[in-house]
Amino acid sequence: MSHLTLIQAETEDAWYEHKTLQQLNAEAVQLVAVVQVHEFLQTSADIDLPYAA
Repeated sequence: MSHLTLIQAETEDAWYEHKTLQQLNAEAVQLVAVVQVHEFLQTSADIDLPYAA
């Protein structure tokens, strides 16, 4: 394997890792948003109920 081919292979690997991290990050952001909406709905439901200490 030539030096150039090796560099190209490493560059492709890094690119795929970068894309995978971007995908995971996007999924994490989506999950956080879902949790926040869920918590908001829970809080909204709790407000309608009489508060018990």
